[in-house]
Amino acid sequence: MVAHRYELFSALKLLRRGYTLARFRESPRCAIAGWVLYSSFPDLERYELIQPVENPDGFEGMEYYRISSAGFEFEARLQEWWRDLSPWQRLKLRLLG
Repeated sequence: MVAHRYELFSALKLLRRGYTLARFRESPRCAIAGWVLYSSFPDLERYELIQPVENPDGFEGMEYYRISSAGFEFEARLQEWWRDLSPWQRLKLRLLG
């Protein structure tokens, strides 16, 4: 089960746009585009929706990730699903996860 569906959905959307996810080594929390992810990293990693990338200009002790091909495919399916939701369902998902 996914911990917070809207957080995962938003993270994949940002990754698809070309942003990089940054995580301090061994921490469950990470950030993307200045937005902290509290619970989605384990799901992104478990389902291989992201892949690690080298960042020679990055900070020591940080790990960097980009969206994987599986992540692109999954995010496309999520976009279709999102468009079929009513405004009320979208709001509920944003608030409750």
